[in-house]
Amino acid sequence: MVFAGRKKEIKRIVQLLRSGKNVILQGKYGIGRTSLIKEISLLLSDENQFSFADFSQTPNTICNELTKQLGLPARLKNSGEKMRYKSLRHRIANCVCSPDRHIIVFDNIVKLTHQKIILLRHLIMGNRFQFIAIAENFISTDDLSQLRALLLPAEVLSLNYLKHDETISFLRLYSNQYNLKWSDDYMHGLALVLKGYPLSMIEMTRKFKGETDGRKSRMRIL
Repeated sequence: MVFAGRKKEIKRIVQLLRSGKNVILQGKYGIGRTSLIKEISLLLSDENQFSFADFSQTPNTICNELTKQLGLPARLKNSGEKMRYKSLRHRIANCVCSPDRHIIVFDNIVKLTHQKIILLRHLIMGNRFQFIAIAENFISTDDLSQLRALLLPAEVLSLNYLKHDETISFLRLYSNQYNLKWSDDYMHGLALVLKGYPLSMIEMTRKFKGETDGRKSRMRIL
């Protein structure tokens, strides 16, 4: 896995989580919001357990996914029947997790519907979790304000392009890992073209997949 940069953002988000606050992360598509949180989940793996859910899905689908990740039974104890949405929501909200402050990451937040507001309220009222909300840049001001109010105490952070030196660091790590032997001048030129946009960096590196040592290689970029 290749991940570089974002030291300032990582430090701030870790500080917020350790202080018990929730985080709302904004930024344009492809800027690396989810990748950043996945990197933080690895850094804090000894302290916290992270569960990721796609907020663009229905509340029922979200609850089913969280139930699996939390290792909770999804069937009624007596009858063995599959639990309905409201029962799953209640079970999640009141589960006893280890570690005590489990972190739920809601990705792809575009709009707050009435049903999803109710879901958030139930999970928040259970007081079992901290939350990271990854919101799209085009979420309405009203929805963003309501999201922040629901997650209080929460801080809104905006993710921007990588700095030039951070892009160089990423390219150097990638070159070393796949023995590409890129020169400093070549990486500098690539960094100028990429302009610190992580999605462009990922698309560029895909072109080099499978070209190292004449064989296909698999790579996951955080």
